Amino acid sequence: MRIFALLLSTFGVLLTLATFPAIYWLVVFACGMGTAGCRQRGTALFAEFILSHEAWMFWVPLATGLALVCLGWRMRVAIARGRGD
Repeated sequence: MRIFALLLSTFGVLLTLATFPAIYWLVVFACGMGTAGCRQRGTALFAEFILSHEAWMFWVPLATGLALVCLGWRMRVAIARGRGD
């Protein structure tokens, strides 16, 4: 159980941290694929995207990663208190 809790937390941290550069790259890449080119800075595009109604592909992996971190931490606390295996 300890290994599983550690794996959950590790995967959650990696997913949470990888969400930012992956979505940033996708947003800038999508802007560059337009026929008129991209005239905005990547940071402005990213901020505009994550605050839009189409940002589910940013918020879902971020929330999933944070939930996995919390679940792994909670399992590790339960194991330390003697309630887990």
